[in-house]
Amino acid sequence: MRIFVISILNKTLAEFEGVFYASYGKRQYHSRAVYRHFFQRGSCDCTGLKEFAQNPALARRVLHDLAVPAIEIETVCEDSKSVKFTSRLRDGECIETVILKYPRRMTLCLSSQVGCRYGCVFCSTGTMGFIRNLTVEEIVWQVYAAVHLLGYAVRNVVYMGMGEPLDTSEVVCHSIEILREQRGFDIAPANITVSTAGHIPGLEQLFSASFVNLRIALSLHSCDSAVRDQLMPINRRYPIEAVLAVLEQRLKDTGGQLFAEYLYFPGWNNRPYDVDALVALSERVPLRLNLLTYNQGTAPFFLHQETTHGIEQFRHDLVARGVHVLVRDSRGESISAACGQLVNKKRKNARE
Repeated sequence: MRIFVISILNKTLAEFEGVFYASYGKRQYHSRAVYRHFFQRGSCDCTGLKEFAQNPALARRVLHDLAVPAIEIETVCEDSKSVKFTSRLRDGECIETVILKYPRRMTLCLSSQVGCRYGCVFCSTGTMGFIRNLTVEEIVWQVYAAVHLLGYAVRNVVYMGMGEPLDTSEVVCHSIEILREQRGFDIAPANITVSTAGHIPGLEQLFSASFVNLRIALSLHSCDSAVRDQLMPINRRYPIEAVLAVLEQRLKDTGGQLFAEYLYFPGWNNRPYDVDALVALSERVPLRLNLLTYNQGTAPFFLHQETTHGIEQFRHDLVARGVHVLVRDSRGESISAACGQLVNKKRKNARE
């Protein structure tokens, strides 16, 4: 008995063409039509496509054989600036994904892991511990769900959801290859940002993939290694100076800018020393600093302080010395969808 199950969400166009030919003996004329129709229209049904007008039996076979993963959107919550949806994966684990709504674009914040092994003290995801990496299919499915199940015209993607993306860099690189396919979602690498807390082997693998214009965002938060050790345990394994050396060499080789995220913690990372360190960093590399207020979540009590006035003074001090700084507005805090707030609460509670 002939049984085929062909997954499409985990394949580049070239990979899909190979599987399609092996399965049906048909080449690019048909396989490209299927790929384009699925990713751009969200449908496995090719019976109405002109490429299959002379072969409706093949269209029916393809419809029978193509598989979309059995992932369910469990909940959707929304405020004026964002949408968060929770997806239940086939093994029962859950992830959260966020759509950020801007006047001229929709940006999708993707998760790459269930949980995270690095335990940054300001991030709720870390309270889950590390459960597992997502598959390529599960990462790309989040885009499919946002575009075709929820109806949002996503044109920008940031790997800033649950998990450390470069802890699973091979999978993330493969997913980027799929997202940028012109006959697929057609999201240019210039519209894709991969965030990292400073995972050096992952950075090296990402750079070896040679994605032109792909953006890297460093979750920085302090240039002081002793402070960073306390805020971000990954710093004990990959010290910030070593991370910056890798990024500096990359920028010298390829050009571009270093995008850095900097949560403002009064008394911890807003001292005169911190201003001097950020000025020195901006003199080493073209720096764009995104300054953020902390979104209430899991950070220790000693980090919970009023920040509105202080963050503006900190920004002023940096700008006065030539640092390019943007105070980024918080989105999704009211629905626990802001930076550092994504978490599977059932998993978190099970650890407590």
